[in-house]
Amino acid sequence: MTGAAVNQWVEIPGTTGAGGAPVDAYSGMAIKDSTSELIIAAAGGHGDSSDNRTVSIRIDVDAPAWVVRKAASPVAGTNVGYNADGQPASMHTYQSTLYSPTADRVLRVRPRFTYPSAWDVNTNDGFNLNTNTWDGEGVHPLATDGYGFVRDGEGNVWTTAFERYEPVAKKWTRPITTRTADQVRFPGAYDSKRRQLFTLQWGDGQGAGTGLSASRVPVDGHAQVSVTFTANAALDQLKSDEPMYAAMDYDPLNDEFLFYVGGSWAGAKLTPIPERVYAVTPADSGPWTIRIKEVTGVPAAASAAGVHSRFRYVPALKGFVLLPSSKTNLWFLRTK
Repeated sequence: MTGAAVNQWVEIPGTTGAGGAPVDAYSGMAIKDSTSELIIAAAGGHGDSSDNRTVSIRIDVDAPAWVVRKAASPVAGTNVGYNADGQPASMHTYQSTLYSPTADRVLRVRPRFTYPSAWDVNTNDGFNLNTNTWDGEGVHPLATDGYGFVRDGEGNVWTTAFERYEPVAKKWTRPITTRTADQVRFPGAYDSKRRQLFTLQWGDGQGAGTGLSASRVPVDGHAQVSVTFTANAALDQLKSDEPMYAAMDYDPLNDEFLFYVGGSWAGAKLTPIPERVYAVTPADSGPWTIRIKEVTGVPAAASAAGVHSRFRYVPALKGFVLLPSSKTNLWFLRTK
């Protein structure tokens, strides 16, 4: 991967299966930057799966392989936040699984939809990669609004309602007091250069509603700010795609966000769309710019449930790793 051509998709052999985790059930993955390790934690939920295993894979080695870090609960509860063995129950994790380097935990902050009836049970837990154990119910206080979707530079996790969880102090704050009309569901990413969150979605991000919503949130400020874009063909194409369950992450070396449609389903059209990669260039003032990134090769298409946070920037490899679905290998796109 380190020798791959820039902007060329490369398939990583032997990485299919997602470690047996039901990640296709509207679920994502976290990344531990310091070890280039991808983690899927207690995915599944609703009618898709009760399997709440936690698995991981390091992609900074020559032969990456999935490892089961915590086996699934022997008995799955029904519409519960936690199973009888104390493990958090399987749920759709969307973008709620995020690694915090300050807490040294994989945080799973308010996923949604229990097995099997999709109850919206509020949970917040941390997985210790050193001991392969969950912190357990009640250790981490619950969010009061929104769902976890992005981590900032201090290792804090933010919800879609812009509540901020500080996992070391184990406390919630709500610093953003001024909101715009822009919807916030997914995807979102953290701009480390400007210390701000960025959100971009079509409609509600899940296939309902219309219109493009884009906003930025300086993490040291108190206001959400609308983002506008320079009119061009790429912006028109993104609006035409009407993507749902898309993915996005920030590339600090190129100072741009990559927004990945994923070949999933266009929300209003319910027809497959190509595996386009959009590059969003932030501006310190005025409109931002969107273009279709020129890449070679075509990765496997994502499952119909979308990509979510299975498209992550890997600092050590200077590029993005993609898990289209549990049925495919991982793919890598070097960008520098």
